[in-house]
Amino acid sequence: MLGVPLEQVAVHLGDSSFPVSAGSGGQWGANTSTSGVYAACVKLREMIASAVGFDPEQSQFADGKITNGTRSAMLHEATAGGRLTAEESIEFGTLSKEYQQSTFAGHFVEVGVHSATGEVRVRRMLAVCAAGRILNPKTARSQVIGAMTMGMGAALMEELAVDDRLGYFVNHDMAGV
Repeated sequence: MLGVPLEQVAVHLGDSSFPVSAGSGGQWGANTSTSGVYAACVKLREMIASAVGFDPEQSQFADGKITNGTRSAMLHEATAGGRLTAEESIEFGTLSKEYQQSTFAGHFVEVGVHSATGEVRVRRMLAVCAAGRILNPKTARSQVIGAMTMGMGAALMEELAVDDRLGYFVNHDMAGV
Protein backbone atom coordinates (compact mmCIF):
# COMPACT_ATOMS: atom_id res chain seq x y z
CA MET A 1 0.00 0.00 0.00
CA LEU A 2 2.63 2.54 1.06
CA GLY A 3 5.80 0.90 -0.26
CA VAL A 4 7.41 0.68 3.17
CA PRO A 5 9.48 -2.38 4.15
CA LEU A 6 7.75 -4.55 6.76
CA GLU A 7 10.57 -4.04 9.28
CA GLN A 8 9.72 -0.31 9.31
CA VAL A 9 6.07 -0.92 10.21
CA ALA A 10 5.07 -0.69 13.87
CA VAL A 11 1.70 -2.08 14.98
CA HIS A 12 0.10 -0.70 18.13
CA LEU A 13 -2.96 -2.39 19.61
CA GLY A 14 -5.15 -2.01 22.65
CA ASP A 15 -4.98 1.70 23.41
CA SER A 16 -8.16 3.51 24.44
CA SER A 17 -7.06 6.56 22.44
CA PHE A 18 -7.40 4.52 19.22
CA PRO A 19 -10.64 4.40 17.21
CA VAL A 20 -13.24 1.82 18.24
CA SER A 21 -12.76 -1.57 16.62
CA ALA A 22 -13.60 -5.21 17.11
CA GLY A 23 -11.44 -7.36 19.35
CA SER A 24 -8.71 -9.65 18.14
CA GLY A 25 -9.57 -12.74 20.18
CA GLY A 26 -9.64 -16.18 18.62
CA GLN A 27 -7.14 -15.30 15.91
CA TRP A 28 -9.53 -12.74 14.43
CA GLY A 29 -7.09 -9.83 14.58
CA ALA A 30 -6.41 -9.76 10.85
CA ASN A 31 -10.01 -10.41 9.93
CA THR A 32 -11.32 -7.59 12.11
CA SER A 33 -8.64 -4.99 11.46
CA THR A 34 -7.32 -5.30 7.91
CA SER A 35 -10.22 -3.55 6.19
CA GLY A 36 -9.93 -0.56 8.54
CA VAL A 37 -6.15 -0.49 8.15
CA TYR A 38 -6.59 -0.66 4.36
CA ALA A 39 -9.06 2.26 4.41
CA ALA A 40 -6.69 4.33 6.58
CA CYS A 41 -3.80 3.53 4.20
CA VAL A 42 -5.86 4.69 1.20
CA LYS A 43 -6.55 7.96 3.00
CA LEU A 44 -2.89 8.28 4.03
CA ARG A 45 -1.76 7.69 0.42
CA GLU A 46 -3.95 10.60 -0.66
CA MET A 47 -2.54 12.80 2.10
CA ILE A 48 1.07 11.91 1.23
CA ALA A 49 0.56 12.53 -2.48
CA SER A 50 -1.12 15.88 -1.83
CA ALA A 51 1.61 16.91 0.64
CA VAL A 52 4.31 16.52 -2.03
CA GLY A 53 2.15 18.05 -4.78
CA PHE A 54 1.31 14.83 -6.66
CA ASP A 55 -2.00 13.61 -8.03
CA PRO A 56 -3.08 10.80 -5.65
CA GLU A 57 -4.75 8.87 -8.48
CA GLN A 58 -1.57 8.78 -10.59
CA SER A 59 0.96 8.09 -7.82
CA GLN A 60 2.92 4.88 -7.22
CA PHE A 61 4.34 3.88 -3.82
CA ALA A 62 7.44 1.65 -3.62
CA ASP A 63 10.80 1.43 -1.85
CA GLY A 64 10.04 4.24 0.60
CA LYS A 65 9.17 6.77 -2.07
CA ILE A 66 6.25 8.07 -4.10
CA THR A 67 6.49 8.39 -7.88
CA ASN A 68 4.24 10.34 -10.21
CA GLY A 69 5.29 10.11 -13.85
CA THR A 70 8.92 11.25 -14.02
CA ARG A 71 8.83 12.94 -10.60
CA SER A 72 9.51 11.19 -7.30
CA ALA A 73 9.87 12.08 -3.62
CA MET A 74 10.87 10.18 -0.51
CA LEU A 75 7.93 9.43 1.78
CA HIS A 76 9.46 11.35 4.68
CA GLU A 77 9.30 14.53 2.56
CA ALA A 78 5.51 14.46 2.98
CA THR A 79 5.96 15.08 6.72
CA ALA A 80 7.99 18.28 6.27
CA GLY A 81 4.93 20.26 7.37
CA GLY A 82 4.31 18.00 10.37
CA ARG A 83 3.09 14.53 11.20
CA LEU A 84 0.47 12.91 8.96
CA THR A 85 -2.23 10.87 10.67
CA ALA A 86 -5.09 9.08 8.94
CA GLU A 87 -8.08 7.35 10.51
CA GLU A 88 -10.79 5.63 8.56
CA SER A 89 -13.36 2.93 9.00
CA ILE A 90 -15.36 0.60 6.83
CA GLU A 91 -18.94 -0.33 7.62
CA PHE A 92 -19.66 -4.00 8.19
CA GLY A 93 -20.95 -5.61 5.03
CA THR A 94 -22.88 -8.78 4.38
CA LEU A 95 -19.89 -11.00 3.66
CA SER A 96 -20.25 -12.88 6.94
CA LYS A 97 -23.84 -13.70 6.01
CA GLU A 98 -22.85 -14.97 2.58
CA TYR A 99 -19.69 -16.90 3.48
CA GLN A 100 -18.48 -18.76 6.53
CA GLN A 101 -15.75 -16.73 8.23
CA SER A 102 -14.67 -19.27 10.83
CA THR A 103 -11.79 -21.69 10.86
CA PHE A 104 -12.74 -25.35 10.77
CA ALA A 105 -10.80 -28.02 12.60
CA GLY A 106 -10.91 -31.69 13.47
CA HIS A 107 -9.34 -32.72 16.76
CA PHE A 108 -8.26 -36.29 17.41
CA VAL A 109 -7.25 -37.48 20.86
CA GLU A 110 -5.99 -40.80 22.15
CA VAL A 111 -6.42 -41.33 25.89
CA GLY A 112 -5.67 -44.12 28.31
CA VAL A 113 -7.83 -44.75 31.38
CA HIS A 114 -6.50 -46.70 34.36
CA SER A 115 -9.09 -49.40 35.03
CA ALA A 116 -8.71 -49.32 38.83
CA THR A 117 -8.20 -45.62 39.58
CA GLY A 118 -9.96 -43.95 36.67
CA GLU A 119 -6.88 -41.79 36.04
CA VAL A 120 -6.93 -40.42 32.51
CA ARG A 121 -3.75 -39.86 30.52
CA VAL A 122 -3.76 -38.06 27.21
CA ARG A 123 -1.38 -40.01 24.99
CA ARG A 124 -1.62 -38.12 21.72
CA MET A 125 -3.49 -35.20 20.24
CA LEU A 126 -3.76 -33.99 16.67
CA ALA A 127 -5.57 -31.01 15.21
CA VAL A 128 -6.20 -30.64 11.49
CA CYS A 129 -7.33 -27.13 10.57
CA ALA A 130 -8.71 -25.42 7.48
CA ALA A 131 -7.79 -21.86 8.34
CA GLY A 132 -7.36 -20.15 5.00
CA ARG A 133 -4.33 -17.96 4.46
CA ILE A 134 -2.11 -17.94 7.57
CA LEU A 135 -0.57 -14.50 8.09
CA ASN A 136 1.44 -15.35 11.21
CA PRO A 137 2.31 -19.05 11.64
CA LYS A 138 3.55 -18.56 15.21
CA THR A 139 0.31 -17.05 16.53
CA ALA A 140 -1.83 -19.42 14.44
CA ARG A 141 -0.02 -22.39 16.02
CA SER A 142 -0.53 -20.85 19.45
CA GLN A 143 -4.28 -20.52 18.79
CA VAL A 144 -4.50 -24.20 17.82
CA ILE A 145 -2.60 -25.25 20.95
CA GLY A 146 -4.95 -23.07 23.01
CA ALA A 147 -8.00 -24.67 21.38
CA MET A 148 -6.60 -28.14 22.06
CA THR A 149 -5.91 -27.22 25.69
CA MET A 150 -9.41 -25.79 26.18
CA GLY A 151 -11.01 -28.78 24.47
CA MET A 152 -9.04 -31.21 26.62
CA GLY A 153 -9.98 -29.23 29.71
CA ALA A 154 -13.66 -29.20 28.79
CA ALA A 155 -13.61 -32.96 28.20
CA LEU A 156 -11.70 -33.88 31.37
CA MET A 157 -13.08 -31.45 33.93
CA GLU A 158 -16.39 -32.24 35.61
CA GLU A 159 -17.93 -28.81 35.27
CA LEU A 160 -17.44 -25.62 33.31
CA ALA A 161 -18.79 -22.89 35.61
CA VAL A 162 -19.33 -19.40 34.21
CA ASP A 163 -19.95 -16.23 36.23
CA ASP A 164 -23.18 -14.99 34.64
CA ARG A 165 -22.49 -11.38 35.63
CA LEU A 166 -19.03 -11.11 34.06
CA GLY A 167 -18.95 -14.00 31.58
CA TYR A 168 -15.73 -15.48 32.99
CA PHE A 169 -14.93 -19.13 33.67
CA VAL A 170 -14.61 -19.38 37.45
CA ASN A 171 -13.36 -22.93 37.98
CA HIS A 172 -9.97 -24.46 37.25
CA ASP A 173 -9.07 -25.39 33.70
CA MET A 174 -6.29 -27.33 32.01
CA ALA A 175 -4.37 -24.16 31.18
CA GLY A 176 -4.33 -23.07 34.82
CA VAL A 177 -3.66 -26.45 36.46
